Amino acid sequence: MGTADFDSWNDSEFDRTRERRLARMARAHCPDCDASITVNRPRIGAEVICRECGANLEIVSVEPLEVDHPYGADFGGEYDDYDEY
Repeated sequence: MGTADFDSWNDSEFDRTRERRLARMARAHCPDCDASITVNRPRIGAEVICRECGANLEIVSVEPLEVDHPYGADFGGEYDDYDEY
């Protein structure tokens, strides 16, 4: 086995390892901008940040992966109108 054979084997093994790792990663969508959010080893309660809009989110479900705004988060007055009668 020459050096070229060894290098090509490493490249193909790297590609298979990368594909397996990506398959384990869970995906969800940001509730604000609908961007795809990918999480490796998600845990309920863990915080993530959307790379597109910067929203602070919390993992609320693992199977399937779901993210939402953390409970008690400050929404900047967005929902103040609902408190008026």
